[in-house]
Amino acid sequence: MDIDVNKMAAEFVQANLESAVQLASSKLKTTKAILRSKLEGTYRVYLTRLLDRYSRGKSFFIRSEPVPLYEFFVPLDLSTERRVLRRPGAVDVAEVSTAVIVTGSGGSGKTMIMRHLLISAIESRAKTPVFYELRQQNQQQEPLRVSALRSLQSFGLEVDDEYMERALEGGHFCIMLDGFDELAYAHRRVVAAEIQKMAQRYPRNWFILSSRPDPQLQGWDGFVQLQIQPLDLEGAVELVQKLPFENPVKDRFVADLDAGLFARHKSFLSNPLLLSIMLLTYSDVAHIPTKLSVFYTQAYESLFQKHDALKGGFQRERRSGLDIQDFAKAFAAFCVQSYDQRAFSFPPTRALEFFEGARQITHLTYDSEAILHDSIQAVCLLLEEGVDVTFAHRSFQEYFVAKFISACPAAVKGQLIRRFAPSVESDKVVSLLHELDPYAVEEEYVLPALEGLRRRVKFVRSVGITHFLRYLKSVWRTFHIPVDADGGVGATLADFSLYAAMQFVYDRYGRDVRPERADGFHLDPGEWNARFEEEFGRGAMVNTREFTTRTPIVRFLYDRGGIWGAQFLRDVLSAEDLIRRRHLETDRSLGRLLKGTAAAAYMMQGVPRGLHGRR
Repeated sequence: MDIDVNKMAAEFVQANLESAVQLASSKLKTTKAILRSKLEGTYRVYLTRLLDRYSRGKSFFIRSEPVPLYEFFVPLDLSTERRVLRRPGAVDVAEVSTAVIVTGSGGSGKTMIMRHLLISAIESRAKTPVFYELRQQNQQQEPLRVSALRSLQSFGLEVDDEYMERALEGGHFCIMLDGFDELAYAHRRVVAAEIQKMAQRYPRNWFILSSRPDPQLQGWDGFVQLQIQPLDLEGAVELVQKLPFENPVKDRFVADLDAGLFARHKSFLSNPLLLSIMLLTYSDVAHIPTKLSVFYTQAYESLFQKHDALKGGFQRERRSGLDIQDFAKAFAAFCVQSYDQRAFSFPPTRALEFFEGARQITHLTYDSEAILHDSIQAVCLLLEEGVDVTFAHRSFQEYFVAKFISACPAAVKGQLIRRFAPSVESDKVVSLLHELDPYAVEEEYVLPALEGLRRRVKFVRSVGITHFLRYLKSVWRTFHIPVDADGGVGATLADFSLYAAMQFVYDRYGRDVRPERADGFHLDPGEWNARFEEEFGRGAMVNTREFTTRTPIVRFLYDRGGIWGAQFLRDVLSAEDLIRRRHLETDRSLGRLLKGTAAAAYMMQGVPRGLHGRR
């Protein structure tokens, strides 16, 4: 379904022109007729260009040219802790709160949802949308507010800073900020403060931010988090039917989804990207892997060998001359450089620089322009978006970074794990590497983090309330209940890296430590909210430095589950002993193996030549 861009822009301008005239008329010494004509023209140009840019797009399957969004996108549900919004538009989101954060994991469709909300904002004619990709701030040295104005102007809205100030004060805009998680860490604190300040200063506007889950976002007062809900069976089937793939394969895949495949592998197939990958590999692979790294390995092999799965096996020319293994090595080295610089989209010249660097790292022989061509046209791991090059999906970059680290020498591997560990909560690099090389991740990241936790809480044998109090103060800075009824108890972190490490450990070792643990480990939000409000009052913000072992909320949490409860701390600390036992057993087994191999080699020294390996 395509959108009539000109019609939608014209209808929006007709509905909002008078309010725009009122904003500008007091500062411009010109007749309202002339002013009306000028604003009508500039708003029409702006909205048309905005829709041209964001109502069409490329995806993992659609690479050659942008197509209408709704030809390959299925709107998803969003939810708070208290309600579910069924395929909402911008107005539905604003009814929950005028300041929201849309969160979802990699491959859940955050950017496409933001584009859907942009289109719905224009369609509703309620607010003038401002769409800004936050990763652009990585190269900007100006305040976010200035960047937002430049974004308006770049799409053809000929207004100045004074007009924007009046428009913000009048609640004229729906400000949409895409990809907070794509900001470099050096910029996040400043940009976060700017966004919150703008939302507080101009509360009549709508603010919609998207990001991967990030505990630091929980402390944003006045913002409500909306989580992207996974696909259900109906949505999965709808998405598969929209994908441009061979119909016989799609038909068999849909039939298998209906017959129980979706229910058995819901954790994978409810994610739009992973569902698409599974369709790509469906005709070659008879089973669905349990590990995410295997998923991406299969996807890469299919992309490399089929070249263009959408054209019945048509073979695109590969210019680099690299085989499947060497191409993966070169592309992994390309990815680790771009990832290290938090570059997810870049001009072709910069992509060539990354491939030049990859050639030096890998000592492979290839032409950088040729391998860039292959990455876009033949293997389809990169896309051309306007004048830039970007990843077919950012998670492919993360997979190849993990693959690169797993093949590094031990000393370099350790340095890279420690370097990239701060991103453990916002992307999948360390998680994927843990699947590929768990021993290295445990030695370089998990065990040092657990040793640090032990020292922090002064833990010896068992977790008492004093240890638990030290844990609360070490990890959390404040707790608060927002005034908004849809918000649960929020928190700000005192030590993000410690929290992220604990969450990582719990997710991967919790069941090994305590097999009987309940599936859901989060504290019941209703009980938590009620208890907190009873003790401190709605809207209160409490600093954990004020807590003692006699504080009622501390004792309440000590007896509960969830990331704020003592059982969580116990399970995480127990993981250290489990990992060390496994490492000791592995070392002993390897020692016996090496000893046996050495003895066998010694014995074979006296065997006559020609008898080795006789069949």
